[in-house]
Amino acid sequence: MTVRGIPVALDIGNSAVKACVSKQSLGRKIERETSDWITKSFAIGPQHGDWGRDASIVTDLLGWLRPLCNDREVAFWVSTVNRSISEPVRVELEQQLGKGVWNELTYQDVPLHIDVQFPKRVGIDRLLSAHAATRHLPRGAVVVDSGSAVTIDLVTPAGELGGDPIFHGGAIMPGVRMQHAALAGGTENLPRTAPPNDSTAVSSDSMQQPFSAPARETEAAIRLGVLSAISGAIERLAGDYSAFAANRMGSHEIGVSGGGKIAVVISGGDAELISRDLRISHIVKHNLVCQGILDLAGRKSLDSASPL
Repeated sequence: MTVRGIPVALDIGNSAVKACVSKQSLGRKIERETSDWITKSFAIGPQHGDWGRDASIVTDLLGWLRPLCNDREVAFWVSTVNRSISEPVRVELEQQLGKGVWNELTYQDVPLHIDVQFPKRVGIDRLLSAHAATRHLPRGAVVVDSGSAVTIDLVTPAGELGGDPIFHGGAIMPGVRMQHAALAGGTENLPRTAPPNDSTAVSSDSMQQPFSAPARETEAAIRLGVLSAISGAIERLAGDYSAFAANRMGSHEIGVSGGGKIAVVISGGDAELISRDLRISHIVKHNLVCQGILDLAGRKSLDSASPL
């Protein structure tokens, strides 16, 4: 079946629905847009599964898309790790736009050899980020996605045997906001603090600077601890993954730098925040999940197109 319409990526996570359109697919110049991608995030309320509180997402999404796409037909290509939101969004979009508008991706759609015990259980967002990263870094990468959770994964080239790049799995840890909330919820005396780039954070020029250690007051100590935990995990695992990849693949086949580390790429909502605290070389690439979605949408549209 041929999928028609401008491809729109939907990355449905635990805290937001992110929509993304490539400027190229619109076929016109968009003023004030410097990126190749046009994105918009729609926040999900704190009570997961309460669709009544989040029902405006579809209205807001279509209200953003219609003028952007000049009311042309669209097709949604979807990555979801949050069924309590994605299912009502799908139903509402199909009621308004018709069947066939929703194309949900699974692990079987991603051109990776998934070298883990249970491939079906791997979050589709992790696989799409890894796939997109291989397009930027074909010799392999440590792929960090910093959302509600932080995932730190390894992807390497196929090697001498050829085939798809290899997703080796990785690590999962609580994200910045989840760690802040856990400390406040699990203790009596620690305050609920906001990450330094959060709109509710205390306004201070010092919040935009690297944190000094040791911290001299409680809120700064929490922020220092949370960011140090995440950045420290990335730095340690980048070294461990590099050693694993070099041993398994040979350092000549992967992108191991002079310091013996494979390339590190960071994406997700807290990428810039974490980047400021990292002490290893790395690249920030925004919208990796959406880039992966739109790449697969393009491939599938070509595969399903009728011959001329």
